[in-house]
Amino acid sequence: MTISWSDSDENVRLNQTEQLRNMLYQRGHDYSGGPDQIPEEPGVLRAGVGGAGTPTCVYCPDPDYSDASRAMKAQGTVVLSFVVTSEGKVDSIYVVKGAPFGLTSQAIKAVQSWKFRPAQKDGKPVSVRLPIEFTFHLY
Repeated sequence: MTISWSDSDENVRLNQTEQLRNMLYQRGHDYSGGPDQIPEEPGVLRAGVGGAGTPTCVYCPDPDYSDASRAMKAQGTVVLSFVVTSEGKVDSIYVVKGAPFGLTSQAIKAVQSWKFRPAQKDGKPVSVRLPIEFTFHLY
């Protein structure tokens, strides 16, 4: 059996082997979860709540597309929740909503490289949890 699909620019034809079939139909990681499934973290506040400020991003490059997502012309939305520490580093990343073809991994990789000016409470730097949403669109 041959798997094939085409687009106006590209044609792809693959011979269906047992290995390819297993790879295509293998369940991926389950990154799903909701904000309510993130455990309480001592010393971590919610940004903008209870007198805690919001951190300022000083280095925040956008995530890249994965090769697979570009090849499949995949689009989607990834929602992450992460902690910005009192030192301005990203920690404790949770996936609230994932997307296929490596988009979730690319979003996580980007956020891991981010640097912040930490949030303040009563004039002192504090750790806060923030949500972020990435929408991937190919034009």
